[in-house]
Amino acid sequence: MNSKINPKSYVFVKYTFTFSMLLWYLIGFVSLAVAIKQQNGVFDEWINLNHLKLNLVFLGLALVAGVVYLMLRIYLHKKSSYTLKPKEKQKIIINICLYLLVMGLAIVLICGSLMSVVVFYGLAIALCIILILLGIVISMLDTLSIAGEQVLVVQAWNEKDPADLETPNGVEENQVKLEKKDKTNPFMEE
Repeated sequence: MNSKINPKSYVFVKYTFTFSMLLWYLIGFVSLAVAIKQQNGVFDEWINLNHLKLNLVFLGLALVAGVVYLMLRIYLHKKSSYTLKPKEKQKIIINICLYLLVMGLAIVLICGSLMSVVVFYGLAIALCIILILLGIVISMLDTLSIAGEQVLVVQAWNEKDPADLETPNGVEENQVKLEKKDKTNPFMEE
C-alpha cells in the first residue's frame, strides 16, 4: 500500500451511508403519516400541499448522500489498492442492486400518494416495512463487503516505522522513573 489511509475515514463513509438510508426511511415515514391522516379523515391543508414537496426534498438529499457515499467508497478502494475477492464483488453488486430497489420503492411510495386513500394506506404500510428490512440487509452486506479492505487499512495504519523504534532515550527515561518510584502499594493494608 503506497499511502496510508486513516481507518476513521471508513467510519465517515459509513455515516454517509447511514444518513442516506435515514432519508429513505423518512420518505416512508412521512408517507405513512400522511396515509394514516388520510385514512382517519383528519387531513390538514398543510399536509395536502407540502408532503409531496417534503418527500421530494428527502429524495434529493438521499440521492446526494448516496452519490457521496459511492464516490468516497470508490476513492478509498482505489487508494487502498485492495483487490476484491469474488464473494466481495458479489456482495457489492447485490448491495448496489438492493440500494437501487430502495430508491425505486421510495419513488413508488411518493407517486403512490396520488392514488386513492385505501391503496395508498396499504402501500405505505407495506413499503415502510420493506424499506426497513432492505436497509438492514444492505447495511450488513456493506459491512461484510468492506471488512477485508478495512482490515488491510488498519494493519497498514498501525505499522511501526523503523525510525520510531530507535528512540532509546524515551525508554531509559521511563525506566529511571519506574526505579525511583516507591515500591509500596497505597491500597494494601500493612
